[in-house]
Amino acid sequence: MTEEIAFAYAAGIIDADGSIYIGKSGKYHQLGVKIGMSSSAAVDYIEYHFGGYVNTNFHKALNKDQFVWSLSGSKAKLFLEQLLPYLKVKQEQARIALNYPVGIRGRPVSEDDLEQREAIRRVISKLNGKTPVETRVVVAS
Repeated sequence: MTEEIAFAYAAGIIDADGSIYIGKSGKYHQLGVKIGMSSSAAVDYIEYHFGGYVNTNFHKALNKDQFVWSLSGSKAKLFLEQLLPYLKVKQEQARIALNYPVGIRGRPVSEDDLEQREAIRRVISKLNGKTPVETRVVVAS
């Protein structure tokens, strides 16, 4: 399978069953991409071609296992850069996420970067239908 086909396939999976998000714990933020499915075949394919991790969780509402692929930080940002031309449903979230200032683990983050991270988190959360927000983020074209 060509690289272009792999990206197109991954974009379809992200558009249908994936999430582009900024996780937050206290003042810490983390850019992430996640896919959750009841079959492992697609998430195993994504892990094989793009890295990341697959975990199995029991989904109480569905009463069965769910296979979850995830990628975070600078690897998630690079993945989204490469996937952007192929995304349809979540292209706006990806464009906004590409403005996320990824830091270096263990190093302090500037107040400006913290503010930008939080602004981006709020906008992506709104696009994902999570929270009402009036924050604006300037997106590079």
